[in-house]
Amino acid sequence: MNMKDKASRILYFLLFYLGWIGILWTVYAFCINAYNGTMIIFTETPSYFTLLCVSLMSIATAFILEQRG
Repeated sequence: MNMKDKASRILYFLLFYLGWIGILWTVYAFCINAYNGTMIIFTETPSYFTLLCVSLMSIATAFILEQRG
């Protein structure tokens, strides 16, 4: 296994797991805001939606990297 394969594998795991952490964090924040009744804050700021999109793109990029690998 050469250095390029190792770097590709590390990048794959990093993108994949950080993507899932982002999705879980978004779900957690949504549930906390729903429980506290602060959904107006959730819908007014697009940061949660942006985090969810970036997380999904990260997972998709990881899959593309793995297929090309």
